[in-house]
Amino acid sequence: MSKNDCNFDTRTKTFKNNIYGTGKGKIREAVLLQDLTQYLTQQCENKAEKNQHLKS
Repeated sequence: MSKNDCNFDTRTKTFKNNIYGTGKGKIREAVLLQDLTQYLTQQCENKAEKNQHLKS
């Protein structure tokens, strides 16, 4: 492990405030949540369709 490697567990509050605590960060988080929701919904639907075809 390099001397520059570090554990980010102790820095989560800092990252949360710096990345998601700003107006731009809140927009970024909302867009990410929307995109992930759409993606996961589509994946679940595709899997359900695939399973339905296998049962037929």
